[in-house]
Amino acid sequence: MELLDQEKKLEVRQTIVFQNTTTQPLTKLILNDWNHSYSDQKTPLGKRFSDEHYRAFHLAKYKDRGSTNNLSILSSTQQSLQWCRPENHPDLVEVNLSEHLLPGEQVTLHLLYYINIPNSKFTRYGYELDGSFNLKNWYLTPARVHDGAFVTYSNLNLDDIANAPFDVDLTLKTARSYKVTTDLNQVKSEVDSTSQVLRFFGKSRTNFSLYIENRTTYASYKNKVTEVVTNLESGKADDIQKAIAVDKVVNYIDANLGTYPYEKITVSQVDYDRNPFYGLNQLPSFLNPFTHELLFELKFLKTYTNTFLQQTLSIDPRKDVWIFDAIQIYLMMNYIDTYYPDLKMMGNLSKFKILKSYHLIDLDFNEQYSYFYMLMARKNLDQAIGDSKETSLKFNEQISGKYRAGLSLKYLDNYLNDDLVLQSIKDFYEINQNRQADRVDFEQQLKQKASKDIDWFFDIVIDSRDLIDYKFHEVQKTNDSITATIHNKTGAAVPVPIYGIKDKKIVFKEWIDGFSKDSTVTLARVDADRIVLNYENNVPEYNERNNWRSLSKVRFANKPYKFPFFQDLEDPHYNQILWVPILNYNLYDGFMPGIRFYNKTILNR
Repeated sequence: MELLDQEKKLEVRQTIVFQNTTTQPLTKLILNDWNHSYSDQKTPLGKRFSDEHYRAFHLAKYKDRGSTNNLSILSSTQQSLQWCRPENHPDLVEVNLSEHLLPGEQVTLHLLYYINIPNSKFTRYGYELDGSFNLKNWYLTPARVHDGAFVTYSNLNLDDIANAPFDVDLTLKTARSYKVTTDLNQVKSEVDSTSQVLRFFGKSRTNFSLYIENRTTYASYKNKVTEVVTNLESGKADDIQKAIAVDKVVNYIDANLGTYPYEKITVSQVDYDRNPFYGLNQLPSFLNPFTHELLFELKFLKTYTNTFLQQTLSIDPRKDVWIFDAIQIYLMMNYIDTYYPDLKMMGNLSKFKILKSYHLIDLDFNEQYSYFYMLMARKNLDQAIGDSKETSLKFNEQISGKYRAGLSLKYLDNYLNDDLVLQSIKDFYEINQNRQADRVDFEQQLKQKASKDIDWFFDIVIDSRDLIDYKFHEVQKTNDSITATIHNKTGAAVPVPIYGIKDKKIVFKEWIDGFSKDSTVTLARVDADRIVLNYENNVPEYNERNNWRSLSKVRFANKPYKFPFFQDLEDPHYNQILWVPILNYNLYDGFMPGIRFYNKTILNR
C-alpha cells in the first residue's frame, strides 16, 4: 500500500486468503468496504448524517468525501472475478467465486484499488488539515460469518464493523518525513532519501488503526501486560504522572477482565473525542474541578477500556452492543469504587463549604450515570438497551443507553453478591479468546453462577423499556417488627432492596423478589426509625422520591427537609423546597421584596 499524500489517496494492492469455516459450500464472498460509505449523500452513512441534522457531509465537495475506485479482483489463476455492490449496501462488495468453495477449503483473491481518503471533519477518521491521517476501516476485508451467513452491516458511524478475524501483513510506503503509529507490530523498515517502506504484522485481528503524522504526538508506555501507545491530551500532567496512571489502569483491567492478547494497543485522542467521558467534558475548565493527573487517568480509563473491548470481544457489535457497554461502564464504576470511593462528580468543588448543601455538588461520581439515564427516561425517550444499535437515538446510543447498561449490570451484581457478575465477565472474556461468542454465552455464564432466578434481568431490564417504580402503600409497626405493603406502580417485576435507617445509618438491608402488583413483607425492626426502598440507588428506578416511610407518628417526617437556594439537582433523600428572593418596584408602592418558593429541580419529573 502506498500513501499518495498530495492527492489524499491510497494505492492498495491486496491479497486475501479466505477459508470457508461454515458447513455449507460458498458461491460468493462479502467484503466490507466502509470507506465507500462516504461516496454519496444517499448511502446509509449519508442518510444517518441527514437524520442527525449534520449538514457538513451533504454540503461537502466531492474531493472531501471518501470512495473506493477502480477495484479489480483476480483469482489465484489470474482470472477476473465479477463483483457488485448489494442493493442498499453500497459499502459492501459481493464477489462471485468461479467455483464452489467447500467447507474447510481456501480461496485466494488479488485486489487492486484506490482509496480516496475522506476529510476527518465527518467522523474524525480521514485526513487532517495539518497533513496527518487517521486511518481506520479503510481497507477491504471479509465480513464476519455467523450461523452460516455473512453479516452485512453498513457503516452508520457507530464503530461496529463486523470483520472476520484475520492475520495481517501490511507493507506501507510513504514519504520519509512521516511518522507512523499503529497497534500492529513493526517487523521491517527500509528508508531512502525521499521515501520509506514499513512492514507491519498482526495476528487474529478484527481491526487495526494507522496514524500517519508529520511529527509524532504519541508516547509509549510499557509494562508487564502490554505496550500502550497514546497521545491523549494530558493538560499539565507530566510524564511520570501519566506513566503511573497508565500502569494503574492497565493492571486493573488485566486483573478484572483478562490479559490483552496483543503486544501493543493504541489509545488515541481521536478515539476519545469520538467517545468522550460525558460529564467530565461538560465541566468548565477554568474551575479545575479535577487535578490534571486525575483528569488524564479518567480519560485514559474510558478510552483504554473502550479500545480493549473493541479489539478483543468478538460479539455481534450491533445486536449485542449492550454487553459491550455494560462491561465497559461496570468496570469503570468499579474502578472508581476501588481507587476513588470518595470522589464527587464535581471534583474539588465539593470541598467548598458554601456549596456543600447542593446535591449537584455533593453527588458521588458514580451516581452521575443514573442521572444521565434519567434525562431520557423522564422525557419518555429512553429505549430498550437490548435493541439493535442502529435503532437508538444518538443520545441513547452514545450516553444514556451505555450508562443504563452499566447500571443494570451493577444492579445485578448487588443482587447476587459474591462477585458472581465479575467472574462471569472474566469467563465470558475467556470464551471470546477461543471462538466467536454471543448473548447466549453471556446469559449462560450469569445463570450458571447465580443461585437465584435472574430471567427478569434479561426479559425486563435488558429487552424492554419498562420503567421501575416501587412505593410504600401501608406500613404497620411494633417495637420488634415492621409489616410493609409495597406497591409496584409500573408492573415491572424486578427485585428491590428495603433498608432500615437509624440516624442516617443503615441498620438492615433485605432484598424483596420481584412482584407485579402489591406485596406484603414482615421484617425485624432492628431499632430503625425509617424504612427506605432502594436507599443506595442499586436499582435503576424511575422515581425514588416516593421510597421513604417514617416509623414515627408524624407522616410529614418521612424525609428531612432541605432548602437549597435557587436551583439544585433532585435529591431523593430529602424533601427539597427551593427559594429565590425577588424584588419588584413601581412608582406607587415603591420597592416590594419577597421570596418565591418552588420544588422544580434540574431533572424533569
